[in-house]
Amino acid sequence: MLFCKPELSLSGGILRLLSTISAAGLLVAPGIFRDIGLLYGVLLVYFIAAISLLALLLQVQVIRYVPLRYSSYFTLAQITSPSLAILFDISIALKGFLSCVIELIVIRDFLPEFSVGTKPSIVNFLIGKRCLLGILTFLIIGPLCWSKGNDLFKYLTRSIVGTVAFFTAVLVYYSIVPPNQQGDDTFTPEIDHILKHPSIFNAVAILFFIFGCQHSMFGVINEQKDKLFRGIRRIAFISVSIQLGVVLLICTSGYMAFKSNMKDNIINNFPNTVAVIILKIMFILLMIITFPCQCYAQRAAFHRIYNWATTTAESEDIAQNEYGHSRNSDASTSNIVISETTPLLMCEGHTIPIEELVEEGSVRQFDIRPVSETTYTIMTIGIVLCAYAFTLLSVSLVELVVVIGSTSSTLISLILPGLFAYRLVGSEYISYEGHIPFLTKFYRDAGLILAIFGILIITTFLIFILPLDII
Repeated sequence: MLFCKPELSLSGGILRLLSTISAAGLLVAPGIFRDIGLLYGVLLVYFIAAISLLALLLQVQVIRYVPLRYSSYFTLAQITSPSLAILFDISIALKGFLSCVIELIVIRDFLPEFSVGTKPSIVNFLIGKRCLLGILTFLIIGPLCWSKGNDLFKYLTRSIVGTVAFFTAVLVYYSIVPPNQQGDDTFTPEIDHILKHPSIFNAVAILFFIFGCQHSMFGVINEQKDKLFRGIRRIAFISVSIQLGVVLLICTSGYMAFKSNMKDNIINNFPNTVAVIILKIMFILLMIITFPCQCYAQRAAFHRIYNWATTTAESEDIAQNEYGHSRNSDASTSNIVISETTPLLMCEGHTIPIEELVEEGSVRQFDIRPVSETTYTIMTIGIVLCAYAFTLLSVSLVELVVVIGSTSSTLISLILPGLFAYRLVGSEYISYEGHIPFLTKFYRDAGLILAIFGILIITTFLIFILPLDII
């Protein structure tokens, strides 16, 4: 199985990682400073950025233990614990679907509001936001999701960079020339108040959602021309540093502009100027482009989950029917897992494991095999319909970002890289009972701490935060 020719330079790898920053997440990021204050907000952003950088460095370390240009979550899971591979697919499916819902909510919030008279009527319904969103979803976004081409990926990075840059410029302007709706500047919470308040957990989840570029790191590594570890580490350092600067600039500017009056979606604070209207249009176009890209990843993940379930059932039947040849049966089952459950994509005459393109959103993503047309149609219709149905519920942008950040983003960004590092880094010394170098031991122990930290985040959300939100 061959991979695409390595063609990413250092700057190309940095740009690829930067393109994973969530524009929708940046809309709610300034609310962190509103809830916990400027000082503690800055400290928290630095802390999450450091953890994100550590996770990327752990990914750089574990590629030593897989064949050249074959590093991926799936490959590493097969080496460490095959059951982890399905967790990655479930996380990608969950994150992709909720991200699609987020994109539709952003579009809905930025669509213009029309009304005729004060009483509800058919005309008001037809020109209302939900109806307009439905038209956009089923007439524009749906057909784009149906396409098996890769044209949208060519414009995704430019759209994200352009939208985030213009968004930052508008925020900086309003921080220098504050609008009339500026709030109180006296909010300086004590540390014990912050630690006991649910907003601190929401802030952590939002930042993990924004800094969650780990799913793209293996793809960036595989396509690097220069395989030197020093160069790959520079990609991680520079990318996280730029992300850190962007997040701090946006959060600080938003806080300085609106103080305690800041809304969850900060653009809702902006006056209705020409620049803000252009910004809203840019966000709508970006969300329209991003939705089909997320849909590609979801289809691949759902298909792998389906293959895993059917293969597991078939393997159990084989084991029962051939009880006397259990070892041979196990071997054949292993081959089925690796070959038949791994959908392939075509790329300039080569084949690429689907998880690579799911991770990185590669511009080479093309036709998914061996998904049948019927399955492809059912998955596409289901994703679009369910995502639109969710927007009809009373869910907010912040709530969905917190759910993704505290579950799938945490699993992909913290737990899996941490477990891979703990199981693989330094294993060559442990096998021969040799002395483990300090730096190797540091990465191994850091992987364990990172995984435990991620498990604590998910557990806290599922046990303490989510039940309160439901009630």
